[in-house]
Amino acid sequence: MSDNIHITLPDNSVREVAKGTSCADIAKSIGEGLLRASIAGKIDGKVVDLNLPIHSDSKVEILTNKNKESHEI
Repeated sequence: MSDNIHITLPDNSVREVAKGTSCADIAKSIGEGLLRASIAGKIDGKVVDLNLPIHSDSKVEILTNKNKESHEI
C-alpha cells in the first residue's frame, strides 16, 4: 500500500504527495504568496478547511478572495 496520493490541480497538472497532505501544504508548495492568500480548499468539489488532511486521490483547488465561493466563508 502506497503512502502517496495523486492530487489533480485546476490546470489538470498532477502532483504526487504524501497521504495526509493538506490544501495549505499544497498551496505552500506552489508558493508562499498563494499560501498567504488562501482562505479555504476545495477537495472533489467540496469546500474544506485549509488544514484538512487529504487521504486519497483527489481534485484540489486552493480558494483565495478571487474565488466567488470564498466570499461565503
